[in-house]
Amino acid sequence: MRTCVRPRLQSIVVVIPLLALAVMPGAEAATSSSPVINAATTEEATYYIVEDLGVLPGDTTSVAMAINELGQVVGTSSHSASHRAFVYTDGVGMVELPGLPDRPNTYANDINDAGQVVGRADAGGTDLGHAVLWTGGVIKDLGVLGDESDFSEALGINEAGHVVGFSTTSGTGGRHPFLYTPEAGMVDLTPGEGGYLYSAVAYDINESGQVAGYRNNLAFRWENGQFLNLGVLPDFAYSFGHAINDHGQVAGSSSIAQGDVSHVVRYTDGVGLEDLGGISNRDRAWGINNHGTVVGEARLNGVQRGFVSFGQGLIPLDELIDQSLGWGILVARDINDAGQIAATAYNNITGQTHAVRLQPTSAPPPACSFQCLRVSDIELSAKAKSRGSVVTVTAKIRVADEDGRPLSNAYVLGRWTLPGGETSSFNLFTDKWGVATTQQSAGPGTYVVTVDNVILSQYTFDPDNSVLTKSITR
Repeated sequence: MRTCVRPRLQSIVVVIPLLALAVMPGAEAATSSSPVINAATTEEATYYIVEDLGVLPGDTTSVAMAINELGQVVGTSSHSASHRAFVYTDGVGMVELPGLPDRPNTYANDINDAGQVVGRADAGGTDLGHAVLWTGGVIKDLGVLGDESDFSEALGINEAGHVVGFSTTSGTGGRHPFLYTPEAGMVDLTPGEGGYLYSAVAYDINESGQVAGYRNNLAFRWENGQFLNLGVLPDFAYSFGHAINDHGQVAGSSSIAQGDVSHVVRYTDGVGLEDLGGISNRDRAWGINNHGTVVGEARLNGVQRGFVSFGQGLIPLDELIDQSLGWGILVARDINDAGQIAATAYNNITGQTHAVRLQPTSAPPPACSFQCLRVSDIELSAKAKSRGSVVTVTAKIRVADEDGRPLSNAYVLGRWTLPGGETSSFNLFTDKWGVATTQQSAGPGTYVVTVDNVILSQYTFDPDNSVLTKSITR
């Protein structure tokens, strides 16, 4: 479903614009020897329609993790301590994937074009779960590399049904990357390596069986028992591989030794490790398609922004969507060859975090992506008190649709400019006649009312055909 068709809101306490909290492109993020690169422009980019995938019945939150070439999206829908894996299919919607008898909580991480899904099932609490595979909606426990005190998680699957992920091992400890095939079962890719703090993970697998991941804090590409070390960026210490396409290109990140600065990287045969740049202090890629387009997330002080990279530089996805609908893209996890993106977004209007699918479109979003609403008039009146030393000005802001019909419950955001130059913001709803009323009192002079935005589900604000400001002098 498209986000321009949203449930009608009954109340909003406060709206916090997500973009106001985000780091703008070009912000300082690295050491002086590793400057931020942000060469991409919207001329290279497409635009996206945000499709809200919703939640499973009874849940409040959902996240998207992967998308296949058919546009099916998998992820997790949650409420409180309950987590349920889902697969979203056009014409069907979001469908729950079953858990194991002793592990009812489920998480989906990847899906192939045959509809096979991989992820994890756990019992909650201290149980960290087992890697699982769903085929035709039937779940299979893939087990662990060690004993029942160990845990595992499946992260990627290819068209042959080969699965990669990680598992702890009772023998050597730490996390080991595994490859699961129907013939051989779960096989440790680094047998005998490591110790208690050892961490190696296989994140993704392509159609030729090449695997991307990291071990000893270095990104690798594995093939037929051989590891290729992908290296690190100059002046950086570590690297991590998170996704691989059918050409063997690996996307991930490279970070400095302290771990508080990382850049997005892409490895290509014959080219090596490329620095795609950063827009915050912690940037990482999660997905790559066969065109080499990379998606991921940027983090700064807990604030997330999803991005897309068509080559050199990162473009925040918030800049490529209709922001009047309230969405802020938190993280982009995967992208298919059609350019559809599986992402997770926060809606500033509803206050909800949902799995979304970003549908590419060749042109900028229209002024009204669904139907328009406008400020048809701002009516000002003034009354003087105490022999004119105090003036009270009332503003009535009228909101209507394209045909002039008044719209109730529209959320109006604006500001007053008072005679002394001070400003005061307001946010309020229109009544049943489509009128939002606000007042200010100060000394004599000129009062100015300005409308910045109007929000109502199923409508898009049309500022070009609205009355946005009026003044009165008293």
